Amino acid sequence: MKRTRMGEPAAAAASGILLGARRLRGRLRSAARYLTIFGRGAVPLGAAGNRADAAGGGGGGGGGAPGSVDADLAASLPLFPLVGLALGAAQALVLFPWSWWSDAALVGPLAFGVLLVGTVITGARPLGEVARACDAWAGGRRGGESASGAAVAPAGAGGRAGLGVAGTAAAALVLLGKYAGLTALLALHSEARGAAMLVLVPSLARWSLVSYAGLGPADARSPLAGRIAPAGALAALALPLALGLGLIGWGILPVLLVASALPVAVARAAARRAAGPVSGGEERGPDLGAAVGELVEVLGYLLLGFVR
Repeated sequence: MKRTRMGEPAAAAASGILLGARRLRGRLRSAARYLTIFGRGAVPLGAAGNRADAAGGGGGGGGGAPGSVDADLAASLPLFPLVGLALGAAQALVLFPWSWWSDAALVGPLAFGVLLVGTVITGARPLGEVARACDAWAGGRRGGESASGAAVAPAGAGGRAGLGVAGTAAAALVLLGKYAGLTALLALHSEARGAAMLVLVPSLARWSLVSYAGLGPADARSPLAGRIAPAGALAALALPLALGLGLIGWGILPVLLVASALPVAVARAAARRAAGPVSGGEERGPDLGAAVGELVEVLGYLLLGFVR
């Protein structure tokens, strides 16, 4: 009996470690499902039917019933910068086969390769949300906006809404801005420093999604807004802050300020514009959190490209 009792604490500790590891793996999987193409085929995140309880007032703690899509997403939010770091590391791998070659003519192709890898891994979803947000804004200016904030676009094949002129132009400008920032970053920095910044910027951009979710007002129309407490959002800042301070010192602070303030400003503006209850069958508007993250990534490449 003594041996059994002595072994109970160790067994309980091992069980707790295994349970924690499983939870961490599940949260990483949920974060990767939202941010990348991996596991995307499961449950569509942010679908209106999965937010019925959040519309009733599940605010800063991560609205939604335990086990729902919203609850899983809220629990995974602090890990978004870590997934962004992994995405940046995958992009940086493009540089290593050419690290021995210092020809400036390769800067453009390398920037395109980095852009291509990032677009493929994310499935171009953030870019699509930028386009949808701009179409919604243009539709609202013309009086053609739905109650959810989604633009009323002409239906294409299968009845699906098509991409408008504003959305197409916005997506093209975002791609050009990202390419320009990557070109500047790779041209003005050494291979090692450029690769390190390629890891930093995606992590910083995914932190902006956490800022949108935790520091802005709750909005039942968004799969992110109001899904995490402000303390949890600030805790998620540790990884990009440590990376930034290690790479460029205090020069990271203005970039962090932009990455933190822009999402909050957009969340507050969207909450004021789309005030009102959410009906059960209402189609969600653009995922502004993902759209803002894409814009922060563009600004991060442009700003850090010129930081010495």
